[in-house]
Amino acid sequence: MDERIYNISLSKIYDKPHNRRARHAVEYLKSFVSKHTKSDHINLSESVNKLLWSRSISKPPKHIKVKTIKKEDVTYVLLPDEVLKENKEEKKEKKEAKKDEKKEKSEKSKSEQKYKKQELKTKDAPKKDEK
Repeated sequence: MDERIYNISLSKIYDKPHNRRARHAVEYLKSFVSKHTKSDHINLSESVNKLLWSRSISKPPKHIKVKTIKKEDVTYVLLPDEVLKENKEEKKEKKEAKKDEKKEKSEKSKSEQKYKKQELKTKDAPKKDEK
């Protein structure tokens, strides 16, 4: 997993017609990230998209600071303070791992309980020498 922070200047976008600037800003951001991360699959987070469109289509920000995270062939573009959300598959794997751990713990505790019961039975049983 490769993680980097870029400060991208979007001032070139202001050469475009005012009613297309935010769209061009999104395209420019994706092309910049694809060049620098050598990846074709770029995913912009919702917060980055909202920031680009926050001041309407004609006035996108002059520059934007983003964090890129490259996982396998996909590059995720996030704001610097944002955390990458996990995929559903990764969440399922973690849940299954937790279930397996719980099963192992319960099996251990059951075996310990059986052992304790056996000890109690042997303690409670009368000894032949005492009679």
